[in-house]
Amino acid sequence: MRAIRHHRFGGPEVLVLDELPTPEPGPREVLLRVHRAALNHFDVLSREGIFPGMPLPRIVGIDCTGFVERDGCGLLAPGTPVVVLGERMGNGGPGAYATQV
Repeated sequence: MRAIRHHRFGGPEVLVLDELPTPEPGPREVLLRVHRAALNHFDVLSREGIFPGMPLPRIVGIDCTGFVERDGCGLLAPGTPVVVLGERMGNGGPGAYATQV
């Protein structure tokens, strides 16, 4: 998958496009193909290093929309549209600025 990450804190110039392995959903997780990702104040502030303890490198973005590819829960059919308000993504999990989350 492709993802926009930063390997150090700073302005927009620290963002890079990286190739990464596609994540595998675990139990109670869903793999999502991202359709749209939002830009909000948390993304900017975390990229700048305002929140201590943020792991690096980090995929930017905590909110997105997309479609289910695989469901580790057994609740959502592939193709189901979803909205992610990604509190977990903001804590170092996979970010929304990627082809898959």
